[in-house]
Amino acid sequence: MTVVFRASYSSTMKRTVGVLFFIISVFSFASISSAQNLADVPLDPQYCDGDYYSIPGEPAQCSRAPEACGNSYDDVNTQEKMPNPQSCTSNPNACGGKPPLCCYEMARTGDFTKCVGYWERLWCPKVLCDQARSNGASDSQCGGSCQCNHAFSSYCGNDVQIVPLSQRIAGITAPPNSPTPTTPTGVTVTATPTTQPGTITPTNIQATATPTTPVVSCDTQKRQGNFNCTGGVDEADFTAWKESYIGKSSTLAFFEYWRRASLP
Repeated sequence: MTVVFRASYSSTMKRTVGVLFFIISVFSFASISSAQNLADVPLDPQYCDGDYYSIPGEPAQCSRAPEACGNSYDDVNTQEKMPNPQSCTSNPNACGGKPPLCCYEMARTGDFTKCVGYWERLWCPKVLCDQARSNGASDSQCGGSCQCNHAFSSYCGNDVQIVPLSQRIAGITAPPNSPTPTTPTGVTVTATPTTQPGTITPTNIQATATPTTPVVSCDTQKRQGNFNCTGGVDEADFTAWKESYIGKSSTLAFFEYWRRASLP
């Protein structure tokens, strides 16, 4: 009886392990297939625009094209050719499911050098970084850590649904089931009143006092993202930081202050 029980137990365990391996393989295949469907179109040469990849209808110069479009990596890896982070990474772009175009080419070819390390590769989503690795990419291609997904995961998270490249080319700008913009809680939208003929215009409207803004030091404003200490946080702050950084009078830390403040 003992021998029969052990034989039965062993057979059951083998079947259980076999089922588990089957489930794992199915999920792995589905994940890989999904990522392959995201990067299913070659960008070079049809979507080359000099030093950049370009798709009609999307912001220009948001993804350099290293090792493609006739460019070497060093050709495009310069401060002057670096895309503008504000217009290229905030919603509805990277955080809205539309990362730099080179991320798709990187995933399709299994080559991390298809994206410049600072900053496009940092803004590649995890699903495309994983697909690049499954196609042969490794950190050794960068001489160390490629930091793929480093900025995307920090600022956008890894739950963003990525728009397949073929859909972006076709002009479909949002991933399936993308959230519908809603009015922020507590904000009431009112129509602008118009005066109809014969209507008496009220004259007892009281002026509302404008609240004063406390004075904040320029150093504090820089750490809040307002690098030029003028107005609010906008593209002019990035331009001011970039000039200062090239002149070696500022550091990347202040870019990060601006980056965090400029993200929606």
